[in-house]
Amino acid sequence: MKYFHGSLMKDLRNLSPKNDFVYVTTNEVIATFYMIKNNFYTYGFKEYSDTPIYTEYYNNALYDIYKGKTGYLYECYNVGFKVNPQNIKYTFVSEGNIPINKVEKIEDIYEELLEYENKGKLIIERYSELSGEKLKNISNIIINEIRNENLINKNDSYSNFIKSKFQQEWNIVLNNY
Repeated sequence: MKYFHGSLMKDLRNLSPKNDFVYVTTNEVIATFYMIKNNFYTYGFKEYSDTPIYTEYYNNALYDIYKGKTGYLYECYNVGFKVNPQNIKYTFVSEGNIPINKVEKIEDIYEELLEYENKGKLIIERYSELSGEKLKNISNIIINEIRNENLINKNDSYSNFIKSKFQQEWNIVLNNY
């Protein structure tokens, strides 16, 4: 079975654990999402479907996060992977180094994701096409994220990203803090 790992780093000879594990997936689309390390991955799966669904949480989010960025899709084979402790579908972990069998350079991650969509490997729910109910749910998710992760009191790349992209939700939490 093939396993994939996405990264911005080129010329890796093997994958080494970061924070205890090396993460791999059997789904190349998921690995492509994780080429960008931003802790903001808004994809999931519909019940009984293997096709990832990416939902834009703000206008042109896919373009904003992925356009113009080059990444590398590393392929490796099973060397004793375990099911991911966070139970992310199609994702596995290893506590040791993993040799790489193949690498593919992705010149523009955004364009690659659009190609996956064209091939039916990915569904993209564009922000401009979301229902009012879905937008309200996204707003509530972001408000809860800001509260639960105490982002108001942090000054790191993730909290700054959330603050810049979700100003309304940020202000709601700030005004009720």
